[in-house]
Amino acid sequence: MQSGLSRIVRNLAALERGSTNRVLNLMAVAATHGDTKEYRQAPLFDSPVLNRSIFLKHRVRTDEAHLFVNPKPVALKVIVPFDSSDLRVGGKSIFYGQRSCAVIIRQVGNYGDKTPARDLATLQLLDSLPSLDPFLLREQFRGHGISVADCYLEISRADK
Repeated sequence: MQSGLSRIVRNLAALERGSTNRVLNLMAVAATHGDTKEYRQAPLFDSPVLNRSIFLKHRVRTDEAHLFVNPKPVALKVIVPFDSSDLRVGGKSIFYGQRSCAVIIRQVGNYGDKTPARDLATLQLLDSLPSLDPFLLREQFRGHGISVADCYLEISRADK
């Protein structure tokens, strides 16, 4: 008999390899490009915490719908790893659009006296998209005036 807990507990290590159309793994981007000038000069998020997090398009389950004022079938889930060197330890997760989302992002993002407005706008854009495909992201970022380093999008020069 399988316990209900196995449905709740997920192994984040399965997300550590990189990005897909459903997963934007900024932890992997930071590990690969974090020491580069390009990465430091044009980060996707102002918050270093968000800039090392994992984002995914998540199908909202029935038992998660109460978190939202207006539940929707798919939401952007932000996973902030507890330990970026060992994802088996887990992380804190937040849905963009859940109740008190801006307050939680401000707390988790460690903004201090700075405003999270740019990061919240970026999260809203990611949430509004049907996927996290790098081509789609690149065009949407350009169209919304969000300048980010190419390392976040992993598109080959030939594909560009």
